[in-house]
Amino acid sequence: MDNLAFGSIGNAESVSVVSETLDSKEILNGDSKMEITAERKSKRLSPEQKEQIKQLKLSGMGTEEIAKTVGCSKTTVQTTLNGGSKSLSKADKLAKDIEKQKLNEQKRQQELLRQIELVKNLGPKKQELKTEQDKTAELERQLAALMSA
Repeated sequence: MDNLAFGSIGNAESVSVVSETLDSKEILNGDSKMEITAERKSKRLSPEQKEQIKQLKLSGMGTEEIAKTVGCSKTTVQTTLNGGSKSLSKADKLAKDIEKQKLNEQKRQQELLRQIELVKNLGPKKQELKTEQDKTAELERQLAALMSA
């Protein structure tokens, strides 16, 4: 454990010392201790360790047990999981947005298929119209012939 004099605060009797341990750094101010860098420590975890913490939590393991298994402090586990929760929330939102876009694309595809079918059906409809126009023209010729006779 390395102890470094951080400087004096207030009177000469009050000296702050930074103490670094394997799991965290603490400020020693007289008799009081304050853990200040669990978040910084969690950033030092390897990506594999962070993933292991998340997987162990998903498997139902408690924070203290995870800390012992991974070899870090309980605070580091909590910080990692809180950061992971934010990431998971963002990932969930992104997944929902992607699913929504996918559904919109499927609806658009269905509408395009419907329009294609309408256009395909126009060919026979046009032919039916031409046939009806031809019949009408033939009837008009017959009528004109009868009237001129």
